[in-house]
Amino acid sequence: MPQGGHYIHLAWEARGGGLAKDVSADGVAAEGVAAFHRRLGIADKLLGRVVSEDPGTTDARRLRLNVSRGLQQGADRTRDHYLGLAAHDPHDYVAQSRLLQPPLPKWGGSWDEAFAFARQCRLVAEPGSLNPVVLAQAHLERRLNVGGEKDPAHLRRPEVRDELAGAARESVLHPGFRGGYRSVEAHGHFAAVFGSAGEHALAAPHFRALNGYAGEFPWALLRSLTSLGRGTAYKRLRRRAARAGG
Repeated sequence: MPQGGHYIHLAWEARGGGLAKDVSADGVAAEGVAAFHRRLGIADKLLGRVVSEDPGTTDARRLRLNVSRGLQQGADRTRDHYLGLAAHDPHDYVAQSRLLQPPLPKWGGSWDEAFAFARQCRLVAEPGSLNPVVLAQAHLERRLNVGGEKDPAHLRRPEVRDELAGAARESVLHPGFRGGYRSVEAHGHFAAVFGSAGEHALAAPHFRALNGYAGEFPWALLRSLTSLGRGTAYKRLRRRAARAGG
């Protein structure tokens, strides 16, 4: 199984950071396309072997979601991988986070598809679980809309704010929250969406929970919002949250 993950890492390293529409034989990352597909193909075979030998394994099934997205095997194939995992763990947050990606417009999907999936994750989530965080991820993606027209006003819409506040109450702010080491990522997403919306009082409890810590995500997605002389988006939004009651 470590070999499968290693080949995925090597594949994405060869591919580069371009969008799906740019990574083709004529695209900006053309020189890495052949290696990308070859390495993902190797990873898929290795992970498939693990799954066949141990159907209950979740790690290998999660990694196959990355492979399916990279090879653009289609929504049906990706969902099949997810359903195989969900049969053993119907509330796997990591898998749900990865399954959010294929329906996004930047990978050829639509916002309706992406939000339908994210809202379903919240609907069936157990109180205090990580799963409603997928909805915060979807809204942040809509705000940034990588590869398309950005929508800065999206997070400021009252219905979006209310939906996100409800998701936060059901997950990271729930008395029974059990996020483990993913708490930093989870609180980070809510801090980012509320801070980016100008709802700094709502962002404040999440920055307090972070206590100065930050993960790569979601903050790597907000690099475009970083201002010279004013620090990163994380630092700027944290300062504003502190003034608002943090």
